Amino acid sequence: LRLNENEEAYRQIRRGMSTVVPMNLLNLFSWKQVETMVCGAPDINVEILKNNTEYSGVDSSAPHVAFFWEVLSEFTPKERSLFLRFVWGRSRLPA
Repeated sequence: LRLNENEEAYRQIRRGMSTVVPMNLLNLFSWKQVETMVCGAPDINVEILKNNTEYSGVDSSAPHVAFFWEVLSEFTPKERSLFLRFVWGRSRLPA
């Protein structure tokens, strides 16, 4: 019966979401809040990214590193998202 053909997919989606948001609390959040919890924040805060960056083989105070952060700060939100996707494979930071 076509009515139930996606039931297994829906069950797996609910299972995955319940690892982030307990299902009994889901109705307390708006769809936008759930999206942020599951997918991460759409806007990339450069300061958060900078504070959580680990450096290997280069000093964090090196001139080219400072230039990198300056340029990244001047990116538009879309450009930051595209950059993050290029270097990390995801377009958003974790929530």
